[in-house]
Amino acid sequence: SKYVTRPTLKDGKRNLVVVPRSEEVAAIQSDLAGRLERMKNLKPEERKGKYHHFSITNDGRMSAIDPRLVDPSASGEGSKLNTLIRNVFRIWEEGAEAPLHGVKKEGGYSDKPIARGPTTQIVFSTLGINGSQDNPGFRVHEHIKSELVRMGVPAREIILQDDLKTSALKQRAFNDMNEGKRRILIGGKTLFTGVNAQRRLYAVHNLDPLWFPADDEQRNGRALRQGNMNPEIEIIDYSTQDTY
Repeated sequence: SKYVTRPTLKDGKRNLVVVPRSEEVAAIQSDLAGRLERMKNLKPEERKGKYHHFSITNDGRMSAIDPRLVDPSASGEGSKLNTLIRNVFRIWEEGAEAPLHGVKKEGGYSDKPIARGPTTQIVFSTLGINGSQDNPGFRVHEHIKSELVRMGVPAREIILQDDLKTSALKQRAFNDMNEGKRRILIGGKTLFTGVNAQRRLYAVHNLDPLWFPADDEQRNGRALRQGNMNPEIEIIDYSTQDTY
């Protein structure tokens, strides 16, 4: 409809970033294959702990994000988690003084920017947010924040979903995002709906895939919305090659 003006995707499509599987992840997968073989030789009542389908599948998905979630001694070098962090940082730098557009009366974006200012990003991550059985201290959301701060992003510009305990805190955070005072929101399923922070939203990062298409649409709908001042946005999906 000409009365609804939404941004388009950069290059006309979502950007799938496929990260090569590291030697650390390959070693974990080899271990998972061994556990699966051993599980097959156990009686159903003996299939528990590390020798249960759910446990093996979960470790496979976790290792594809970052091997440190399964092996605390791993370096995590080259993981898709680290790749996401580098992309968030690059877009944060590039979006410091971006052109922001209004909407014409007849629909469509203004030809020239109506303002310049910071753009914002949302990171969606649903696995490993409370650490893992093998490494409870490695919490994905907190790790993303601490790495971004180490690289130079002011801590006050980053919002974690755990910071948003009340409706008032949520609304204040979304207002700050819309004004560009805070620029990176990191969350999981609690942020799939009810997030009206699209005004400056340039990039949505999806760290882990979801089972249901509706959930995927909800995540990406945070940016593909009327009221976004970016005529073009990015949706970036991350995958590790040859993994679960």
